[in-house]
Amino acid sequence: GLEISKLIRRRKKIQKTRIVLLCDVSGSMDVFNAFLLQLMFGIQKQLKNSKTYVFSTKLTDVSNVIKTRSTMDALEQIANYVRHWSGGTDITNALFELNKGILREGKASTTTLILISDGYDNTSSSPLSDGRTPLEKELQILKRRVRRLVWINPMYGASTFQVRAQALKLAFPYIDCFLPAFDAKALHRLVKGL
Repeated sequence: GLEISKLIRRRKKIQKTRIVLLCDVSGSMDVFNAFLLQLMFGIQKQLKNSKTYVFSTKLTDVSNVIKTRSTMDALEQIANYVRHWSGGTDITNALFELNKGILREGKASTTTLILISDGYDNTSSSPLSDGRTPLEKELQILKRRVRRLVWINPMYGASTFQVRAQALKLAFPYIDCFLPAFDAKALHRLVKGL
């Protein structure tokens, strides 16, 4: 007289990865603008829940601008909207703004930050009281708020490439994936790596 009850199995809920794309649009990255724009459009169109930001001396959210149907319209809007394009570089401030805003929302376990930059930073800052630089402080906060930090360097892959940029040197311990984007082969490896 025993009743046989069915075991109900719960399937593991698949969580979507949230991509936050942070693109350096400072003067040193001007050569790579065509690549940057294609990557921003491609990621935003494929991953609807992604967010796209550009920075040089300040940070600007361009997610809604990129969502427009026409690439030409979006380029025109970006030109009018992002006044700091081809300016100096302040990576520390860009990370600070992300840490206090968008990265506080959502789960760290599902968030991947893709940072596209050559690593050159025009700002100089004195060490904090604990000996860290402000950039190191922001990178430590960032690592608690994202699952992965992917750094794409368009110069990486060139035969003469060496890590010279101080900001990139400081960031290396916090980077999960360091990927090239120098030529067609590098782009293929980039897509595979992502």
